[in-house]
Amino acid sequence: MSPALSSPVLALAAAGLAMLLAWPLTRWLGRAAGWPLAALYLLGAAFLVPELGNVASGFGLLVSIPWVPGRGWTLDFYADPTGLLFAMLALVIGAVVLAYSTAYLGETDDEGGRLQHYGFYQLMTLFTVSMVGLVLTDSLLLLFVCWELTSLASFALIANSGRSAYGSAMRTLLVTFVGGLVLLAAVVAIWLRTGTTSISEVLAHEVWATDPGFTTAMAVLVAVAAFTKSAQFPFHFWLPDAMAAITPVSAYLHAAAVVKAGIFLLMRFSPAFHDVPVWNALLVSVGMATAIMAALFALQKTDLKQLMAYSTVSQLGWIVAAIGVGTQAALAAAALHTLAHALFKSGLFMLIGVVDHEAGSRDIRRLGPLWRRMPFSFGATVLGAAAMAGIPPTLGFVSKESMLISFGDVASGGRAAVVALLAAAVAGAILTFLYCARIVMGAFLGLYSDRTDVSGVHEAPVRLWLPAALPAVIGLPLAFVSGVLDVPMSAVAQAAAGPGGWPPVREGGVAEYTSVPFAGSVEDMPYTAHFVLWHGFTLELGLTALILVVGALLVWQRRHVDRVLDRELLPFSGASALEGLTGAAFRGGRALVRPTASDSPARHAGALLATMSAYTLGVGGWALATGAEWPERIGNLERTVDVVMLIVIVVAVAGLAAAPSRIAAVVLLSAVGIATTIQIFALGAPDVGLTQLLVEALTIIVFMLVLRRLPGTFVKPSRRRRTAAIVLGVVSGLAATAGVLAFTGRRERSPIGMYLLENGAEITGGYNVVNTILVEFRALDTFGEVAVLGVAGIAILAVLGSVRAAQRDPEEDATVARPLWVPDRSGPAGAALEDATRNTAPLRLLARGVAPVLVVVSIYLLWRGHNEPGGGFIGALVAAAAVALIYLSRESDTPVSRPSTPVTLIGGGLLVAGLTGVGGYALGAFLEPAHFYVAGQHLTTALLFDLGVFAGVLGLVMTAFNTLGTGRLRRFLEGAGAAEARDEAEARDENAQAEREQEQAEREGAES
Repeated sequence: MSPALSSPVLALAAAGLAMLLAWPLTRWLGRAAGWPLAALYLLGAAFLVPELGNVASGFGLLVSIPWVPGRGWTLDFYADPTGLLFAMLALVIGAVVLAYSTAYLGETDDEGGRLQHYGFYQLMTLFTVSMVGLVLTDSLLLLFVCWELTSLASFALIANSGRSAYGSAMRTLLVTFVGGLVLLAAVVAIWLRTGTTSISEVLAHEVWATDPGFTTAMAVLVAVAAFTKSAQFPFHFWLPDAMAAITPVSAYLHAAAVVKAGIFLLMRFSPAFHDVPVWNALLVSVGMATAIMAALFALQKTDLKQLMAYSTVSQLGWIVAAIGVGTQAALAAAALHTLAHALFKSGLFMLIGVVDHEAGSRDIRRLGPLWRRMPFSFGATVLGAAAMAGIPPTLGFVSKESMLISFGDVASGGRAAVVALLAAAVAGAILTFLYCARIVMGAFLGLYSDRTDVSGVHEAPVRLWLPAALPAVIGLPLAFVSGVLDVPMSAVAQAAAGPGGWPPVREGGVAEYTSVPFAGSVEDMPYTAHFVLWHGFTLELGLTALILVVGALLVWQRRHVDRVLDRELLPFSGASALEGLTGAAFRGGRALVRPTASDSPARHAGALLATMSAYTLGVGGWALATGAEWPERIGNLERTVDVVMLIVIVVAVAGLAAAPSRIAAVVLLSAVGIATTIQIFALGAPDVGLTQLLVEALTIIVFMLVLRRLPGTFVKPSRRRRTAAIVLGVVSGLAATAGVLAFTGRRERSPIGMYLLENGAEITGGYNVVNTILVEFRALDTFGEVAVLGVAGIAILAVLGSVRAAQRDPEEDATVARPLWVPDRSGPAGAALEDATRNTAPLRLLARGVAPVLVVVSIYLLWRGHNEPGGGFIGALVAAAAVALIYLSRESDTPVSRPSTPVTLIGGGLLVAGLTGVGGYALGAFLEPAHFYVAGQHLTTALLFDLGVFAGVLGLVMTAFNTLGTGRLRRFLEGAGAAEARDEAEARDENAQAEREQEQAEREGAES
């Protein structure tokens, strides 16, 4: 059988198909889209059924699908008992919830309502795909990705319920993302230590037996990550907070999906940690403490969904404690209770939704005796609550009995630990009995309400109550045939119990759980659970009788219990604690950014320079104090041209710092750039030198486009600011000089540099090592840089396009923009400036001949870049120079292209570069180029990547000219408060125009 047609892959594909079809089906069928989506879920579950037989026979299926053949990367899936249990729960319970949703969701013609339906089904299917991928993967990396996707999907599902749920959704996201970060730390550490990302290989690694310190640390990290997802103390509060979501979301996420992800993580890593004392103590203590604490909170609630939420937290605590015990009996009991809990809890959640749907409330203080009006819902709720309370003859009773039996087998702590755990379990079970009775009596018997008239309430339609009742009721017949669960739950226990169970031995694509295959009969298994309703007269039966009797007495005295619990059990809530922590984080962040919380570029640059200087001088001082030895500098580094350029740069920088005029400052800054360019050429780097030269030329033009809208001189700084600038400049200059002298010229060429020089041509087929580094060896860096340039271009458009239309001058588009800064136009030179046609005639003439040549040269540089100085970046700068020449030769500052052209170039360039990189996967790595010959000419896909670079850079430059070189910049500056300066400039223009008209009239009069 092809790996792509194996059971786990087909199950995941069925869920994925449901996700793809969710939106169109919802658009076509509305809320009825839940039916075909539920059918796809059941189809996915059906694909897994054959594997259940293999599991019962002691085998599991390991599937590896090639992903990147050149690198040997595969997508690994494993259908083991643990993964199959959770996958079946996610798919089957998900199908029931989707069927229930078709009746629960209201019909709507409102656009907002339809969008909510679209979001519900789309996000539910996304969550299912993530959950199925999480439990069936054999890859640590995919496990983490799916873990985070479940967090995102649950956040979005809660937020999709309406604006009132936004706060709850954000708190849920924060808590689960904390768990994600902890899990990421564990995944990375395990990967680095074991050298593999295969979960089966990780759990078989010897490190767990040879390094107890590492094992303990990883056990704590995995446990904490699971606690955040399964709502264990102190992360329990997010689950009740998430009850802001609609009932189908609560029924699925908080009964069979997201909270079960934490349980799955514990069971998946149990083979490595089940006998680690810290793991045992942490899970048992936290789990049982959470079970008791949440049960007390549940007894305080009058909102049935809140009560159900805390009961979920409590039941999850039982499962966590059972996993913490670590024996195969405890793990089998945990697996059984996971199944039982998913059934009765999803059913109860949906039944509470039925009550809310029909009675208009879920507050037990407002609900009357509904049991006669809603008999089917009442009966199903009683069975579901009985299963949760562990009352025979339900499946919940069988699973609770099994956990009590396993609690008597705690390996560590001795008899005292057993007694303490059993006592805590009995207390938790009594509280469970109480809140289950509270659900039934509050929802249907009206014992907490004065309402007696319920004549307006009727039983829900069959299509609403039947899907809700099904999982709650099915626990009753399952209890009588619970023996059919012996083999699958025993297999789960073996898989989670470590040696002898997991990891599988890979043989021919099939993995065994033991060194030799064992038959499917119960007697042949190394461990077999026996789930029955009657174990005889045992200690556990006596404890159950005690629980039921004490629970019934406390129900009878419920008013006294309510009075005792009518108080705050804790001085704060989890939500308030989280709000306090996030508030403190925000305040701390604001305090950190306060020194640079300004629009002044000087303050931002000053902070960076000060940090760099402090670090450099600190490291230098430490080196001097410790007597560190520096390698000798290589001789003959200083040349005459270096000294000359140094003098030019120093003089230009000194003049720049003292220049009062903005134009003078720009000219001096360009002098620094040109001097640096000359030095680069002198060093024999034509690619870098040509790039620097073109950048300098284009930068000067862009500077001038902006300067013509600004005052001609700088604002004179205060003495304090000038002093601070001088001190910072001197210190940062000394630090930079010290760093250059310390690290430059003290080593030969690096090994990687020599490798590229010696082997680059043979590997790439190109002889320009600079270009081959940019587009092949370090292509990912180049792709990131082009992406940054593209984002900068889009940012320019967004910022300057944010000016409101009300500020727009209707005559601006067709006329020359009026500058805020107007040079002196008196005399012949000033008169020439007024005539745009004559003023630009030389440039227009030049552009006609030079611009096409520049375009051809840019294409030539792009083509030859692999072997000679050139490439996409330099070619784009030459093409941009042609664009600049065309812009400067125009009589008005109109855009150089359509508004969409730069965006198209930027987006198209990134797309071409990205698709070239994706195509490299076929060869083994992202952005790995392909080489081929056409008519004897060597070609490479790196040329396409370079073409993407070319388009992105050209698009950025065109964006700058279209925005900074037109009236849009003036409108932006007006929005920033420059209207007054514009008015002054306009007045000067009008006066100058009047004077010119008067002079013209006088000349005409004299001639006549």
